[in-house]
Amino acid sequence: MAGGLDRGVDFVTLRSPLTIFADQTGSIGTTYTAAAADGALYIGTNQGVFVRLRRPQRVCACRGHPGQVWQLQNFDRNLICGHNGGTFVITNGQASRISEVTGGWCTAPVPGRPGVLLQSTYTGLLVFRKMPAITGHSPFGSTVLPSR
Repeated sequence: MAGGLDRGVDFVTLRSPLTIFADQTGSIGTTYTAAAADGALYIGTNQGVFVRLRRPQRVCACRGHPGQVWQLQNFDRNLICGHNGGTFVITNGQASRISEVTGGWCTAPVPGRPGVLLQSTYTGLLVFRKMPAITGHSPFGSTVLPSR
């Protein structure tokens, strides 16, 4: 279906699997990434991480790390947040820092190395290794790869 708009014609999809979410207040900011975890939708913006709960349907901020979020990605049931202020694991809306290296930009699994992630940052590369589960401790340890 086509629709006439103020500045031209646009295509309208009547049966789309996508849903548009409009931030009417402007408090969320510009969205860069999103991921589903813990039965909620996590939204990464230039203002921090926000959680959209299903019941009740509302959006609230995750505390503790306002600012630019570059990536939200699920790895082995862990939600990793690449952020201007470092890298976090988010569980049930709570963030735990796993690296203080700024600008966690893009995190990816290393092929053939289960539990190992490689992350680009503002200043270089990091390697994260999944650690044995210990209550109260981060599930990942990190190593900074030296630049040459």
